Amino acid sequence: MALTKESFGNEFREACRDAGVKGSAHGVRKIAAATAAMNGATTEQLKALLGWTSDAMPALYTKSANRNRMGREAEHLFPAPKRKVRALDRKRQ
Repeated sequence: MALTKESFGNEFREACRDAGVKGSAHGVRKIAAATAAMNGATTEQLKALLGWTSDAMPALYTKSANRNRMGREAEHLFPAPKRKVRALDRKRQ
């Protein structure tokens, strides 16, 4: 039986309530979007996976994932200092 995103949300909330835990389908969608984006999913792929029709929501996830990825790829641009960096002298504070 196929579910709409609304009916899935209702079923998920009911299952959480029956299990005695707090939870919502929104949290699951958020984790799914973040995980897929971090694994390289494009805006169009996120739209297809999660049923979004505009670029606004998937763009939030791909922007964040791309920023994290670029940061990791650029870490080598900040090499470790060749000498020890001294801590500030407490007398100057």
